[in-house]
Formats: sequence, C-alpha cells, structure tokens
Amino acid sequence: MRILLVLANYYPYIGGAELLFRNLAEGLAQKGHIVKVITRHLPGTLLFETIHGVEIERVKVPSFFSLYLFSIVSLPVVIQQASKFDVIHTSSNYSAASAFIGAKMTQRPIVCTVLEVLGQRWHVVQATVLKAWLYRIVENIVVRLPYNYVITISEATHQDLLNASNKNLRGCSLVIYSGIDSLDDSLPKRFNGELRQHCNIPAHHFLYLYFGRPGITKGVEYLLEAVPTIQQNNSQAHLVLILSHDPVDQYQRIYDKVQILKLSGCKIDLLLAVSSRAKLIEYLLDADCIVVPSLTEGFGLTTAEACALKIPIVATQVGSIPEVISGHHVLVKPRSAEAIATGVTRVWRGEVDYTPAKDFSWNKMVAGYEQVYQEVLKL
Repeated sequence: MRILLVLANYYPYIGGAELLFRNLAEGLAQKGHIVKVITRHLPGTLLFETIHGVEIERVKVPSFFSLYLFSIVSLPVVIQQASKFDVIHTSSNYSAASAFIGAKMTQRPIVCTVLEVLGQRWHVVQATVLKAWLYRIVENIVVRLPYNYVITISEATHQDLLNASNKNLRGCSLVIYSGIDSLDDSLPKRFNGELRQHCNIPAHHFLYLYFGRPGITKGVEYLLEAVPTIQQNNSQAHLVLILSHDPVDQYQRIYDKVQILKLSGCKIDLLLAVSSRAKLIEYLLDADCIVVPSLTEGFGLTTAEACALKIPIVATQVGSIPEVISGHHVLVKPRSAEAIATGVTRVWRGEVDYTPAKDFSWNKMVAGYEQVYQEVLKL
C-alpha cells in the first residue's frame, strides 16, 4: 500500500504522539509499504529526506502560530501529493483539516487517529474561559469530520469521542493502543547510579522522578506543591524532574517554582530532557518511584513505559491511566498536591497496589493499522 501521513509534528520533535507515528511509519515501511510524511519544518532539519525507509517532506510554516497555520500552509502540498497514495492518515492535532480536504479533493480514503478528546476538560487545562471555549469548538469540528475510519488510542478516549461526536461511530472506529519500547537486555536493571551521581543523591536516599513535557495537562505544578509535604514525611526524599523545554512558557514557570523550592530547603533537581533514549532509560532505572500527575491522558505513554521498566508508580486516576497501568502502583485523585504526597509516601513505605503486566507492542499496533487501511480500501 501507499500511505501518506499528514502530521503537524514528526521526528525529531519529541513527544508521545510523535513517537507513536514514527514507529508506525517506520514499521509500515519495514513491512514493504510505501510511506511518506508531510510535516512541519523544524529548525535544523532538511526539507526533504528519507529516514528508515520513510520519505519526509517538511513544509516551512511561519514561526508565529506555526502549529495552527500548518493546515493552511501545507494544504497545496497535501493536495498535490494525495493523488499519488492509496490512503491518507492524519491525527486530531493541528493537521486534520489539510489532510481531510486533500483526501476529499483527490477522492482518497482518510483515516484519523484521535489522540485525546478533552471536551469540558478544556476548562480545567486552559487558563482562560475564552481559550477553553475556542479550543473546544475547534475540537468538536475536528472530531466530527466524516473520516472513513477513526482510531483512538485507548478505551477512555474512544468513549470521549463517542460522547463528543453525537453519533454512533462503532462501525467505523477502533481502539488501537500505542506500543512502547521494550527494555534492552543489555541495559542495567536498577541503580546503576549515573543519575544519582549526576545529581549528588546518595544511593540510600529515596529518589522520585517525573519525566516528560511541562504542558498544562501534565500537572507538574501539583507535584511541585507536594514536595514540602513529601520531604516532611521523609527527610531523605529527593525529586528529579527531566523536562523538555517545550512549551517554553510552561517550562519557565516550573523552573521559577523549582528555584523557590530549593531556596526553602527542598531537595529537587531539574534536568533538560536527554536526547538519547538509552540514556533516559538508564536515568529512570535509578528512581525508586516515578510520578505521573497528569490532569488528563489519551494513552499515558510515560505510565506504560514506567510500568515496563518495573518501577513503582504514583499516577492520577484520569483518562486512560487506569487502563494502561500495571505492576506496583498507587492511583491518586488528580489536581491534588495532598494526594500526590500521600501516594509517594505510600511507595516509600511499600504500601502499593499491584496489577499484572500489560503488553503494548509496536508490532501489534502496526498490524492493527494495516488492517484498517485494508478495510477502508475495500469501501
């Protein structure tokens, strides 16, 4: 099959959705399909290149509101390319409009992966009522477009989609879970000491850790508010944040809060996200506990990855997290510093719950999308 992916963000952009689509594109190419990605140009990247069998065309978009302008600027390229492919595939984040128009103008079937549907929760994760209202209107438009097939990445997101679309999509929608990277047997299994040495944390101290983006929906502020209570419960507790720099305004807000906490005597370190996947895993394996304080989750990639590493987890009971969590864990209510502090203290004391391991395979995910493409091409 010839498959065209239209995505506002793609590798080397770092994020859960980007990891999903990179593994999907490269997995399809490895199985012999012709795969092309049309995406947004990022500083330092080439306009045209092929990576692991996937052809990539990057469209230059003005830096001002570049994500929101992607669908407009990319539309001529999408229309020009769409007729060369059997099926168009896009996601619900910033790229659906140009992909949908390009598919309809060239009479090609279109598949959309819906990563998350916030609905009324926009009012929780946005600072102003106006922003929440605008985002919800746009989301409603995007999820109600008449795609040939819609994929969601969890049962929770699928239910949110059904609620938002006001119609029965069960005949043309499906849940396909994201995969996660398996642990390389050559990596150290626990406590290789590199992260602790880097942050000067003794081996016997309790290290709890957050990794990922600093976006509003990630709830990092509530984790920071919990730090004084956690340290009061355990004077040897030490928090490490491994954060990407994007979005910049959220990163700066967290950075400023960290400095205030450190001045008050809290044990906390802030590291920029590492570019090497192997290095990140080595860092994570040094932790006694990983905290996922999200306000909402479409899949919960960091939760599933931490579970695969068999590290105890404290996670909020939102969205898909109860679906994907396994191993030793504590689920807590969202938007509560007190609940997070209690959860981390429970892990320190060994008072955790347990769920058997769950399998999230990239190969299974790629095979699921193959079946969807084949089905829409029969229509």
